[in-house]
Amino acid sequence: MRPHTFRVSRGFAAAVVTALLPVAAIVGLTPAPASASCSHSHSNLDDGSDTVVGTSTGLNIRTGPHTACAKAMTGAIPNGASVALHCWTAGDRVIGYYDTDTWSYVRYGTVYGWVSDAYLSGQGSDQLC
Repeated sequence: MRPHTFRVSRGFAAAVVTALLPVAAIVGLTPAPASASCSHSHSNLDDGSDTVVGTSTGLNIRTGPHTACAKAMTGAIPNGASVALHCWTAGDRVIGYYDTDTWSYVRYGTVYGWVSDAYLSGQGSDQLC
């Protein structure tokens, strides 16, 4: 049996249920190995944007929805910057401005990649990848 995660999107009480990774990865005990999970499907399903919050050093944009995935650009997205949203999926749990295991696929300038919704003011995309 596969575990599930519940996501409350954009402040309203709609829960989205998604079959996910092993239980340990969901609760953040053991991150999924980067080699197995940094390639993840994504689509441009969302036409919204969101703002980076809660970080003084900037937000890393990664090649997959896990902290072990490589950075998709040199440097980081600065606090207060806007990103274009595409879709979201579950990944590593991150405790930042929010506590969540969801990640959004975004565009920042000409760079595309994954950011943790823990550092997005509106908690990221509301469209499942």
